[in-house]
Amino acid sequence: MGVERRRWCVAAMLAPIRPGASFPRAAWPAHVTLASNLRVDDPDALPAVVDRALRGAGSLDARIGRMAWFGERGGVPVLLVASPGIERAHERLATALVRQPGFAADAPRHWRSGYRAHLTLGPAVVPPSGAWLTVACVAIVRLEGPQADVESVLAPPDRD
Repeated sequence: MGVERRRWCVAAMLAPIRPGASFPRAAWPAHVTLASNLRVDDPDALPAVVDRALRGAGSLDARIGRMAWFGERGGVPVLLVASPGIERAHERLATALVRQPGFAADAPRHWRSGYRAHLTLGPAVVPPSGAWLTVACVAIVRLEGPQADVESVLAPPDRD
């Protein structure tokens, strides 16, 4: 019987966050997920893999779109966002991450053509005012039980 591998997420955070920050998975700070619920054999390689994949993706800042409902039962409120940089970042991350030994995604249907960039609205998220989201940093987050723990933080790609 093998060791249970941890889940990871790569998220564009709207406010600065530091490695070591921890929060309930049900109350994420404002973010746009770039790569969701994945597992790899060597999580120590994730910061370098993510950094290389995001280089040249362009700005992750996004225009706020309409409200939608996600989740298996359609009960999770989100704001869709539009950003060529976020779309490029997701594609580049998907390409880089699937090459990692032991890669597995919990919900592969939400990757590549199934990816829809969005800001999840929840107890810890104040809906932004204005038409644009500005990304402060990119976080690599370990998902364990009900907690999410920030393991690494990267600067966002250069703004065009």
